[in-house]
Amino acid sequence: MDLYLVRHAIAERRGSAGVLDDHSRKLTPAGIKKMQHNVEALCRLKVTFDEIWTSPLLRAKQTADILVEVLRLTKRPYIVRALAPGQKSEILIQRLSRHARDASIALVGHEPDLGKLASYLLLGSPLEAVAFKKGGVARIEVNNFKPFVRGCLHWLLTPKQMQIMR
Repeated sequence: MDLYLVRHAIAERRGSAGVLDDHSRKLTPAGIKKMQHNVEALCRLKVTFDEIWTSPLLRAKQTADILVEVLRLTKRPYIVRALAPGQKSEILIQRLSRHARDASIALVGHEPDLGKLASYLLLGSPLEAVAFKKGGVARIEVNNFKPFVRGCLHWLLTPKQMQIMR
């Protein structure tokens, strides 16, 4: 299974005018534009997804929508509560383990949770987190979920690297 961990793009700051709570923070115009460019770089790598799973928070859903739009995918993203901030990686991994071994799934979420998930997939422990920049993407191939998770990092791209690739 190929998993693509995608951190949401640049969003409004907490406490900005009109922002009532963390769930309603939306992407900034600059964040939208940068994420569109990042996804164009993914197109150059011939990346595609069978499914996109996203956190229920607005900024993650908007990032997932950009993936769908730029990659010209037909399936809409699935909202997955296990990708919301503060959730345990084990719950998400259990859900992933029930999918086809050859699936390609994008997981759109938040820091530090995506970093912890990456560490869990690669090391079997969420103790050491991998750092994701806003709009960053990692490709992790998971060969086994049982008896324990075994994943291999193929690449981790920062937004700056993707801007160069455009």
